[in-house]
Amino acid sequence: GLQFLGAHTGQDVPSQEKWAETMAWWDTCIAAHQAAGVKWIVQPWMGATGYESVEGLKNYCSYFNAVGEKCNAAGIRFGYHNHDKEFSTLLDGKPVYDWMLEFTDSTKVMFQMDLYWTVVGGKDPIEYFNKYPGRFELWHIKDKAEVGGEGTMMNFAPIFAERAKAGAKYGIVEVEEYNFPPLESCAKSIEHLKAAEYSKNNTVEKYIAEEILPALNIMEEHGFHPSFFAYPGSNNDELTDKALLKYFRHLRTGCSVSESMQSTERAFIKM
Repeated sequence: GLQFLGAHTGQDVPSQEKWAETMAWWDTCIAAHQAAGVKWIVQPWMGATGYESVEGLKNYCSYFNAVGEKCNAAGIRFGYHNHDKEFSTLLDGKPVYDWMLEFTDSTKVMFQMDLYWTVVGGKDPIEYFNKYPGRFELWHIKDKAEVGGEGTMMNFAPIFAERAKAGAKYGIVEVEEYNFPPLESCAKSIEHLKAAEYSKNNTVEKYIAEEILPALNIMEEHGFHPSFFAYPGSNNDELTDKALLKYFRHLRTGCSVSESMQSTERAFIKM
């Protein structure tokens, strides 16, 4: 059935006098969402303060960190959703979005990247995945019209290829301009994405091919097999130690980018 996974809501950054009142509003908001079983709360806008100066934006991000800390305590992720203005507005020569990624605490604030508005803002999502890996846990997946329809502008294949690096956990399909009734437009976009080769979850296969197997090959070349070693550093040469360390690092951390990778981690640990 239909699940309520997350919501868009929020409040403007409060003055010192309004801080307690605003935080109380968030307490009520978070409690209601927790009762509904949501996984995330996302604020999809900022007031003028966030676009006028670096100091004003820094205050906004400190506020978001505080809200994120409250959400964490309730088992909910807090995030921010962009439009194009975060990229087209420069503060001291740097886009607002870049400042936000630097000023927010990654443990408290994730980003729901709207892929379409990022491109409209003149930026490439992949550049952000490379520069700030793991920060983009949610994606808004859309085009100017229905995904895969006429008059579209997005090239999703290279973006989807980097979803593990982005840290993506969920994609939300959205339509900006409807050529059909809204539900029909969304259905057309979803069906196109389900059929597209680039949207299929080949993350595990790619990870094994590019990371795990090369490490295993190095170990086997030096007479080691995963069934026979206990830990890195046990009378091995430097090259083999590097291979073993890479292997363990991927088992313990690299696989945690998604649930599918976590299941792969468990499978490899049991070898």
